[in-house]
Amino acid sequence: FTKVTIAIPFLLNQFHLPADLFHLFLLTGIVNGHVSSLTGAMHLFAFTAIAAAMVTKTARFNRGRAGAAVAVTSLLIAACIVTTRSYLGWILSQNEERGRVIDSMQMITEPAPVTVLEKAEPNPRPLLEGQSRLDRIRETGVIRVGYFTENLPFSYVNAQGTVVGLDVEMAHRLALDLGAALELVPIQRPENLGRHLEEDHCDLIMSGFGAGASHYLEIPFTHNYLELTPALVVLDHLQRKFDTLEEVLAAEGIRFGVVNDPDIKRIVNSKLPSAEVVEISRFADFFETATPIADILVISAEAGSAWTLRHPEYQVVVPFDSRVRWALGYPVAPGDPEFLRFLDLWVDLMRSEGVIASLHDHWILGRTAVPSTQRWSVVKDVLHWVD
Repeated sequence: FTKVTIAIPFLLNQFHLPADLFHLFLLTGIVNGHVSSLTGAMHLFAFTAIAAAMVTKTARFNRGRAGAAVAVTSLLIAACIVTTRSYLGWILSQNEERGRVIDSMQMITEPAPVTVLEKAEPNPRPLLEGQSRLDRIRETGVIRVGYFTENLPFSYVNAQGTVVGLDVEMAHRLALDLGAALELVPIQRPENLGRHLEEDHCDLIMSGFGAGASHYLEIPFTHNYLELTPALVVLDHLQRKFDTLEEVLAAEGIRFGVVNDPDIKRIVNSKLPSAEVVEISRFADFFETATPIADILVISAEAGSAWTLRHPEYQVVVPFDSRVRWALGYPVAPGDPEFLRFLDLWVDLMRSEGVIASLHDHWILGRTAVPSTQRWSVVKDVLHWVD
């Protein structure tokens, strides 16, 4: 009782199937439309010829030809089924490959000499009395940068076992600008961020952490280098139920997963004051646990998009006001104004030179994530008329 283009999305939601399958329906609809026109014309021609032969009593039934026609038709139908199945399987496998792009991404700028430490430990070269961290870096030729091990797309381990991400690449650039080697210090939990800095495990932390945490952790942050958009991650078939903040507030029995991040908690307290909050230690717990620990994950749209590439059964929705943003900065240990002043100038320089914009395009927008290749051409590849 309704159009197919309306019924199919409804059925996909009804059976909790990915909404992306609607594009597959549109593709098959185009193919079926062309085939139906062809078969319709053949049917009209064949029916007219058979009817005319029967009226003129010239129709004859030949069992041999009929059997051959049935056999050929069966083979053609089987070939069409196998070909269609193979083609659609290839298309879906291509989509899976695109979903694994985030795990195969590499840096786009020159890397610095890097060592990834197994655990966070105090710097083997303690600060001298009155010495700045900037002076120690110049003296030892090593800068230690803390990073969260699973914070897509800012810092994570890719399929090749390399620590990569937007902020990891910024750390490489900082090390090169200082003429120093880079040591990456793993940090497992955000709430331990202040302790790692105060105990001199690292000189600063570069891993997509909100600058608003400075009010809670009482540690200084550099100037803002990026702004994120608060969003929600929901199962694919629930996407349309949470398009607006009013729909989110009206939903009952919904558990919101929130990591221990001051910026995320502030968004939840101000925009979702009556929400049932479930605290989770890391984003991966929301996606990878067998039994869901929450119904909705509160996260930035930028990070959520990266996670949904790994887990395509989820979708990002942005029900909040577009003016609501939170800023990212790099936390540093307190009591070192010289080092903080240098980092502020360096962040401003990276922004003015377009370095941060290019890394944003690569790691968040994915514009250079897959190398561009030229399409196959008869003129170029067969006739060799052009290079």
